[in-house]
Amino acid sequence: MFVRNNIAFDPRIDMHSDELEAVRVNILLPKTKPTLIGTCYRPSDQNCFYRVPEEVCSNSSGYLKSEVFLTGDFNTNVGSIGNSTLVNSIINKDPTRVCNTSQSTIDLVLVSDVQKITQSGVIACGMSDHMVTYCTRKVCKQQVNCHNSVNIRSVKYYTKELFCERFSVVNWDPIISYNDVDQT
Repeated sequence: MFVRNNIAFDPRIDMHSDELEAVRVNILLPKTKPTLIGTCYRPSDQNCFYRVPEEVCSNSSGYLKSEVFLTGDFNTNVGSIGNSTLVNSIINKDPTRVCNTSQSTIDLVLVSDVQKITQSGVIACGMSDHMVTYCTRKVCKQQVNCHNSVNIRSVKYYTKELFCERFSVVNWDPIISYNDVDQT
């Protein structure tokens, strides 16, 4: 995995598993929640592999609180997996490995929210029989943690004397007569 040097990231060592050959990091962009990005390789003889990506894509794991992208060589043709949360998380179903005798979709990009992807596909790079997979995420130009409206009270003409004068003309008797704060 390569992360450009001007992008902040946090390696997710806490997510290490001896069952999965993978690297995962949180990408830390300004004014956004961390985005979990992982890349993995599945040896063709590993049968327990899909439990971990299935948990990641279904958000059933307790550690997930962010958007997730998982890429890699899964060494399983997508058509043979059947219908599952994992298959529904795949954003590209074009062949990613093309040989003289066959073609299959084994290099995958899985995402936790398919609706946030604008485009995806494969690019023939010519260096291998595996294609390069890619996706582009929508850019949302909205402020994080902001209010929809702001009420302000101008204190431009505030004076202590005016404040005291306004309080002195209020009839406080109805309020003072209550013995219970819940009384109306």
